[in-house]
Amino acid sequence: MFFKSGPVAEKKPKTTSLWMALPVLAFCAILTPPSNAYAQACESPGDASSDFSDLASDIVDELNDFIDQEENFITELVTHRAKYEMLNRLYEFDFNIRVGLTNWWWNTSHNCFLCAMKHQAMQLSADQVDQSRVLGSLMDAQMQNEITNDVNQQEVEATHRYQPNEASCPVDSLAAPGGGATEGGVTQAYLMSRALSRAMAKEAQPRRSNATGSPSEMGSGAESNWLWNDYVNKWCDPAVGDQGCTVAGDPVTAHKHTDIPGLLWGDKQTIDMEDQKQRDIVEAATRYFINLKTPNPVPAQVIAAPQGQETILDRRSQSARLNTVYNVIGQMIAERAGGSGVNSQDMRVAAGLPPGNAATDASYRELMQAMTMDRHRDPQWIVRIVNEPEAVLREQGSVNAIKMQQMNDLYKRWEELLWMSAAMYASNLDSDIPHDLDDAAPTR
Repeated sequence: MFFKSGPVAEKKPKTTSLWMALPVLAFCAILTPPSNAYAQACESPGDASSDFSDLASDIVDELNDFIDQEENFITELVTHRAKYEMLNRLYEFDFNIRVGLTNWWWNTSHNCFLCAMKHQAMQLSADQVDQSRVLGSLMDAQMQNEITNDVNQQEVEATHRYQPNEASCPVDSLAAPGGGATEGGVTQAYLMSRALSRAMAKEAQPRRSNATGSPSEMGSGAESNWLWNDYVNKWCDPAVGDQGCTVAGDPVTAHKHTDIPGLLWGDKQTIDMEDQKQRDIVEAATRYFINLKTPNPVPAQVIAAPQGQETILDRRSQSARLNTVYNVIGQMIAERAGGSGVNSQDMRVAAGLPPGNAATDASYRELMQAMTMDRHRDPQWIVRIVNEPEAVLREQGSVNAIKMQQMNDLYKRWEELLWMSAAMYASNLDSDIPHDLDDAAPTR
């Protein structure tokens, strides 16, 4: 809606005559003589002066009227009308612009520019957020795709890197179980060796404590007689100068109980514990190596006395320490006992050993010997990994695994050595205890 100005009120002019024609007529009257001039021969000065004065007065009046009319024109038309018209146009412009812009900016029914800007801002914000979400989704999808590709690539490389070959298969064959899924293998051989070492110490306990039914039940004399018969029948060998031999020595067991270096560190690393003669060799080697002399039983009439009770308690203490020694020595021998279910002949024979030194039921020590040394002595070992970096990596993995197992074995050896040292130190402390109370009494 626009503002419309009405007509400006006009003021009435001072004179409404034909003011512009009067000066002309007056001037013509002066110049044009009257028609009867020819009738009069001359004119008096008084008449001429009067006429001229009237003419001049009329001219002045006409000029004043002209000036008044010009003044009215200038004042009314130029000054007032122009000013009022300008003000009206300014008022109209102010009304149209201010009111129109206000409605255009604020009117919520239509043409609401502010509302449109708000909606546009919302659309821009929503578009920005949606674009960010879409870009984020694209980035996540790209990253997921890259991760998937990396995983697939690593799986392919790992498959190629750890694919079994002729160099790694022997290690897997030696370490893997034989027979059932839970039987055989390095772990089974190791567990069996630990159990066997404890059994050897347990079986020797009755003889060392004069238990009923043991060879030492009747004392050291009866045990010596039993040991002598065992020596003559199994271990005596006249061919090497053994004295007291009454029968020919068995070629399988003669002198074997004293061959501790060959039993522990020879090329034949597996002892067949299912063979009675082999079990006798292990038991005798352990017994003669420790060289324990069984004491005489304590008489029944002395047990109630303090000396008898002290003797029995001392023997129990000594038995506990001897069990530690038996476990350490027995463990070294038990690790040479078969029970893995693994045949190591192919690998050991390829390394140059005689077939008789390799077992079809290898011991824990033989398996470790084959994996750490014998397989590297095979001339074909280097041929299988040359010009194949993946084979070298697999071989390094096998070596690291075997190294960890050997470090564990070494740790247990140090632990067993610590126990033996503690047992020896405790025995020395017992021997240093003064028994003569008089000599140990304080001086005054």
